[in-house]
Amino acid sequence: MKHPTRSTLMTGRYPNRTEVLGALDEMKIRDNTLIIFSSDNGGPQPGVVTSNGPLGAGKGTIHEGGIRVCACVNWPGHIPTGKTIDEPLHAVDWYPTLAKLSGALVDQKLPLDGLDIWPVLTEGAKSPHEALILNGTKRGQAAIRMGDWKLLIGAGGKAKEAEQLYHSQKTWEKRTTSPPPSPRNSRNCAPDMMK
Repeated sequence: MKHPTRSTLMTGRYPNRTEVLGALDEMKIRDNTLIIFSSDNGGPQPGVVTSNGPLGAGKGTIHEGGIRVCACVNWPGHIPTGKTIDEPLHAVDWYPTLAKLSGALVDQKLPLDGLDIWPVLTEGAKSPHEALILNGTKRGQAAIRMGDWKLLIGAGGKAKEAEQLYHSQKTWEKRTTSPPPSPRNSRNCAPDMMK
């Protein structure tokens, strides 16, 4: 077995998921239950314990392998099945979305970090975010995504890699043997990000 730890983690999860769905069906409440399976970050130690596919780096980083995760949402009769959503969403979006669905009040002094993503899940709407701000676990690491642009600050740990600018999902930090893109003057490349 090439990755025994990863295999154990994966096979341990599938029966649990099946048991949960089976119990909901048995109690006849599946059609009235919103199910969310999601990760909060990319896998640690990519290639050793986990796999982040072609995405670079892993848990705790601002690279795609640390922040881009899969999720599965199911609610028969409310969310279309067999659909893939490519819109950028954030884990903090679950709070306002679930609060709205349940009728809970979210009145508070400070604005919420998340936004209601129900129209994205049910109607194919665009992401409600103009920008997503991401923080790494190391001091000084941050990223902002606006549309097809993503600016990383402090991601490389070296002065020449202090700023990295990526354009389009097709080129975002895929694993490669070539070096990362050279830092660019972000005001010239993505002026809207600097507003």
